[in-house]
Amino acid sequence: MATEIGNKETLAAILIEAQEALQRFGPHHSAHESYAVLLEEVDELWDAVRRKQGPNRDEAMRKECIQVAAMALRMLHFIDNVAPGQAT
Repeated sequence: MATEIGNKETLAAILIEAQEALQRFGPHHSAHESYAVLLEEVDELWDAVRRKQGPNRDEAMRKECIQVAAMALRMLHFIDNVAPGQAT
């Protein structure tokens, strides 16, 4: 059992996903938008979790976890890059 959370490959995949989404869709315009995008990814993860065991279930869950983490980073990016009190 691993004693550390995240390996270099997983963390790199999260960063790449977040950067590609930022380049593809641009920055979020509000905290509400950031939350909605994050919630959509969490819903997709929940769909993958509820699937019955199958050959692709673990990979689907992994992919969705990476996307959830990436969208959380995008929300942090939004919060960190707006004027204080403007993250509406």
